[in-house]
Amino acid sequence: MALNAGDIIDKNYKIISTLGEGAMGRVYLAEKENTFYAIKESSTDFSSPEEEKIWRNSFLCEADLLYNINHPGLPKYYKNFKYNNKMYIVMEYIKGISLEDIIKASIKPPEEKRVLNWGIQLCEILFYLHTMKPSSIIYRDLKPSNIIITEGDNLRLIDLGVARHYDPAKDCDTVRLGTPGYAAPEQCRKKGQSTPLSDIYALGVVMHQLLTLHDPTVTPFKFPNIRKLNNTVSEQLEWIINKALNLDPKDRYIDTGLFRDELHDYYEENFGTFTSMYMMEPLCIIEKQSIPHKPFFDSLESFIDPLLNSLMDFLDYKKYRWEFLFYYLIILLSILEIYYLLSKSAGTIR
Repeated sequence: MALNAGDIIDKNYKIISTLGEGAMGRVYLAEKENTFYAIKESSTDFSSPEEEKIWRNSFLCEADLLYNINHPGLPKYYKNFKYNNKMYIVMEYIKGISLEDIIKASIKPPEEKRVLNWGIQLCEILFYLHTMKPSSIIYRDLKPSNIIITEGDNLRLIDLGVARHYDPAKDCDTVRLGTPGYAAPEQCRKKGQSTPLSDIYALGVVMHQLLTLHDPTVTPFKFPNIRKLNNTVSEQLEWIINKALNLDPKDRYIDTGLFRDELHDYYEENFGTFTSMYMMEPLCIIEKQSIPHKPFFDSLESFIDPLLNSLMDFLDYKKYRWEFLFYYLIILLSILEIYYLLSKSAGTIR
């Protein structure tokens, strides 16, 4: 039974309205101490105990993921609780308009500049999820209804209901999840394994839809030529989007960082400096540089002097038998050779 406006749950949260409803349950707008929250409610309508177990585990997994993430493009987590045998997650309420509603209200595609802005922001949010430690998070359900555009044309990604940690040791997903039309081919196969590259495909689908207003759910995996539907799009941008849409994951961008770089470079070449509220940490490429160093034997001065002094003591005072001189020299040369090889591998010798 759904909650109604005015209902109080967990002592302090007053239900204002229903924000949305999906397979996993409903999302309510609630108020507590003059602050608005989004409260997600788990579904109780299951066809079997096995299905109930799967969805309950997914619900708990979402709470765990939200608890561990910290990114301005993702909703903040506050708490979870049980009420009337249902589970609830309290999170940040994100005010804005969904990309789905923007598409539905559009007579013609949004401007290329605006689509690029959204695409880059999505790349940066996905990059954060894909580089989480100790294991990356795959979003798995990227689609316009899960993308909220807030004030200033900033973008927020909501609903991590089917997101999961990526396990490269697995051959296939435990449960096939995702939205037809946006889900990558590997997510739809019986023994397919979703990876971070699956999110890249879905982002390509969303950007293709924004640039053409073509509904990808009508003919999944088949996309009309972008420039035939929108001749204002350049061949270069069409190529970038098509690379993300490759059916074979190996032919897509290797990660969201590279996809973001392609979009970012294109943006700056055509529209000027790009500024995002989500500054993705740059990949550090350390160039090999010459390290100032002393000549090899100068750097060994403090090491060789004691050995030479002891050898001179030996020759001056003749305190030892002469046959020991041969072994002494062999040991000295061996030590010098080892030091030389180690120094060479460390890059202090050219």
